[in-house]
Amino acid sequence: MQRKKISLSKRLKLALVSIVLVSVLTGTIVALQFIPAEKPSTQNGMFVQEEDAQDSQNHFSVVYRGFRPGSALAAFPDYYICINDLAGDTLTSKIRLEIKNQEGSDYYFKLTNASYLPPEWDVTTYFGLVRVDQTREFSGDLRRDMPSSIPAGMDDETLDLALQAYFDEFYTEFYSEDTFDVTFYFIDREAPSWTIFDYNNFDNYTSEGWTNCAPTYLYYRSYPCSVQTNIWFRKTIVVPEIYIEAYLIFSARPWGSNFQIYFNGTAYFLPEGSSTTNWVQVAVPLWIGATEVWIYTGTAYAYMDDVYIIAR
Repeated sequence: MQRKKISLSKRLKLALVSIVLVSVLTGTIVALQFIPAEKPSTQNGMFVQEEDAQDSQNHFSVVYRGFRPGSALAAFPDYYICINDLAGDTLTSKIRLEIKNQEGSDYYFKLTNASYLPPEWDVTTYFGLVRVDQTREFSGDLRRDMPSSIPAGMDDETLDLALQAYFDEFYTEFYSEDTFDVTFYFIDREAPSWTIFDYNNFDNYTSEGWTNCAPTYLYYRSYPCSVQTNIWFRKTIVVPEIYIEAYLIFSARPWGSNFQIYFNGTAYFLPEGSSTTNWVQVAVPLWIGATEVWIYTGTAYAYMDDVYIIAR
């Protein structure tokens, strides 16, 4: 029986949680599921799935898994990465994929670029075999040369990616694919366009307005102090309305797999990365005005240091 090869032309927007690690950057979970095609649908204005009539045999769909479409977590769909004080010369963003094969054949999968890829990037990751009725999870690496500086303060880059399935282990006999976009915003907090209107390094041995935590000498990102908590870091941050954009940048350790950031009682940032005991640098956009920020690290006895609020 001749194998039928199918190529999809649809484009799906991939929503990503905005979390940045010191040497490993983490985004939301993306799921590729082999399921019967469904008609176009939306939830609370969020695009869920797109299928043309002629694509009814294509059992590919990139879907949201780290959060529900239309939920608060979808409000910030891109990566925000502060390039300052990171380890190494390469940024590595990890995209986690769950692949469920409910078709009648085994396939080999890889992540690659769907169109032109800037020379600073390397995105190809070979995942290997997913057998019939098997579900496996993989982590794809998006690697970029570290920018040395960004004179304008921020730069954005969008990658056009494809998750591809092949019949053979040498990835020569193509079966089908699905494509999606990933957008990165690189922030240089040392650029003159930013105003650093708040910086907490806790070196005066106070919590500097953060609650449910206490200063400690045990671990620190900048000598000699950080703050320690057993569940939450919490503070109301007020960004003056003279600014049009602002960002919260901070370092924390250890990093739990259920790390979350809440604004005014609602979870807006939820990464899918694995736990680590290393210091993690996080960059997230802030609202203008007053925002009650809760940072839940997902582990007991977590530490935070070098907190910046920048705006322009």
